[in-house]
Amino acid sequence: MVNYERRMSRLHRGLLILLLDCSGSMGQRWAIDGGPKIAEVSRIVNRFLEFVGVRSLQGYDEVTGEDVIFDYLDIGVFLYSGSSVVPAWDGPLTGRDIVNITEVSHGPLGTRSEHVIVSNPDGSGSFVPIETDMDFPYWIDEATVSGRAAGLTPMCKALATAARFAAEWAKQHGDSFPPIVFNITDGQAKDATADGVPANDVPLDPAVLERAARLVTDIRTDDGNALLFNVHLSSMGNGECVMFPTREPFLIGDPFAGVLFRISSPIPESMIAEARKHSQRINGAFPDVDLDAIRPGSRGFVFNSDGSVLAAFLRIGTNPVQ
Repeated sequence: MVNYERRMSRLHRGLLILLLDCSGSMGQRWAIDGGPKIAEVSRIVNRFLEFVGVRSLQGYDEVTGEDVIFDYLDIGVFLYSGSSVVPAWDGPLTGRDIVNITEVSHGPLGTRSEHVIVSNPDGSGSFVPIETDMDFPYWIDEATVSGRAAGLTPMCKALATAARFAAEWAKQHGDSFPPIVFNITDGQAKDATADGVPANDVPLDPAVLERAARLVTDIRTDDGNALLFNVHLSSMGNGECVMFPTREPFLIGDPFAGVLFRISSPIPESMIAEARKHSQRINGAFPDVDLDAIRPGSRGFVFNSDGSVLAAFLRIGTNPVQ
């Protein structure tokens, strides 16, 4: 049997969990002229949720005055910092953990205008960038979440939280595409310690983080094991970005990169095929992303990511949603 071939549908739902590092370092600027990393990540996640919501639209109900949603996906977004892992939703979804795409689409905190550059096809196979202002819904308030950036990085606890929800979901949806978990961070797992208490002054044990990751990747449905993808954020939006490597990136100079590589799942061939099929659209929106870097054996891992690469990876890593 070939795994990772099940398409997501009402009958065969999907699950996506996003883990967002909200430790103290995520309150630092991302790029010289950027805002706090957690604010920028939240903005990208908000735009991604809007993107997924648009893909789920089926029409408009004039009686209820609401959009009709193709309800095929469950989503959880969590913040982790200090010793806590909490839902990231603001507004009507505050305090909820896993919610379905209909609730997401109908429950944003509000909308706001953003100045964006959109890529319009020019009729010859290329894209023309156009600057414009557009209104976008948002579910995570960037200003509020920036004020919450504090403490150390309980990454192991975040992975264990994701595993708990994913395992419960998989028991109820055993014939679906397996859960997809994204871990977005700028640092090390400070709770990879003997007692699991986050600390700065004790040696970190990579084996502890690897065990926490296996709590996720050992979960399976009939269509394969759960997928864990990791995105490490650059400190100032610079430095070499390593995308979707096939072997451990020893030359980066950061030993933690190797740990994140090892706990990252290989990208399924079905996702690679979808990325290739939609390469023109992806490259039009994210010209800095090297889709040729994704090949059989590539891990779902990016090191030194900037905002554009993160946004593209979220789309590539959820291709079965389409």
